[in-house]
Amino acid sequence: MPSETENVDGKVLYQDMPSEYVFGTLYKSYHQIVMHIWLSRTMAIALIAITFSLNLLFNELPMIVLIGVAISLLLLVYESEIYIRKDLYSATPIVIYENGIRLYSSPIRRLLGFNGYIPREEIVSIEVRRGSVYEMRSEGDSKKAFRWNNVPIEFTIRTNKGKKRWSGKRHPNKISEITNIMNTAWGIPIGGMN
Repeated sequence: MPSETENVDGKVLYQDMPSEYVFGTLYKSYHQIVMHIWLSRTMAIALIAITFSLNLLFNELPMIVLIGVAISLLLLVYESEIYIRKDLYSATPIVIYENGIRLYSSPIRRLLGFNGYIPREEIVSIEVRRGSVYEMRSEGDSKKAFRWNNVPIEFTIRTNKGKKRWSGKRHPNKISEITNIMNTAWGIPIGGMN
């Protein structure tokens, strides 16, 4: 039976520990992000229901109302399915095993066959992206934002199948630690760290 530090994927070399806030966001947890996504989806459904009801009540709605509803729906869908969904990558812990790495996998990617695990043999290279990002911290009863400039904030894993897998934004120290482990344990070339 495997111990806590062992898994069917091999011994755990690194496990991401959650921060007080999800890095680069105002959210405190994965669950807050999911709740925001479902709130946006609920608002979109309510907007459709209200528009449909008004259309039944008045038989015809002015074109400006329909255009306004369409724009509102597009914005709500973009917010819930694209913009905020990116924060789920940052909120999901990364686990590095002897034989591979586990990243976030969206429900759509899971349906397409990617369960979040990338075997070591499939990884060709890792490209680190540098940038500027805010980090939220609590100091007493208040929140403070700290800005990081020109630091490693995320990485992309390139596989031998031509796929790119994104890590999500992470604290610069975590990015350095994760990429160093993959470089030393697996000999994977890392680009963009300097």
